[in-house]
Amino acid sequence: VLRQITLFSLCVLVSGCGLSRNLYESPNTRRVLTEGSQAILAVPELVLVETPCPEGERNDAFRRLFDYIQGKNEADYKIDMTVPVLMRGNRMAFVLPRALTQPPSPKDEQVTIRRVPARWVAVHRFSGSSSWSRALRQQEGLANWAEKHGYESPASPTLAVYDPPWTLPIFRRNELQIRVVRSSTQLAEK
Repeated sequence: VLRQITLFSLCVLVSGCGLSRNLYESPNTRRVLTEGSQAILAVPELVLVETPCPEGERNDAFRRLFDYIQGKNEADYKIDMTVPVLMRGNRMAFVLPRALTQPPSPKDEQVTIRRVPARWVAVHRFSGSSSWSRALRQQEGLANWAEKHGYESPASPTLAVYDPPWTLPIFRRNELQIRVVRSSTQLAEK
């Protein structure tokens, strides 16, 4: 009986680790091209709530954004959590739900709202730690892969984190994302 309980508990733990991201809304992306762990995605316009995230202050940045969606905004309005959490340069952002077309103004002066136009991104998906150093090791390979398929990557990378920190690393979904455009060579050939 103890063995069955242990096996059942392990199954629940393992299945729950990868499913938590499915409880949250995520952007309606469309796959343009997929090859292994890399893809080109068409990403719709997004509305972000963002804040500074200096090196070593990821928890503080997350807390400011979480406070905003928990009602620390001018409307005292609670907003549903979504995925992914985005990190780019020294900024962290939450994607706001699609239905929230006019987000309330933040009360915290370190929190801002920004609209990001629709775009294409090259993506490298990986599991494990969501550290910048780990993600950036994939940047050159992703840029080369995108170029091989006719895309240029003029922008700096974004780290997208889909799972909470208590998810077992092997079940975590992270992405290195680089905004891409069709290369001028590809456009001239069309």
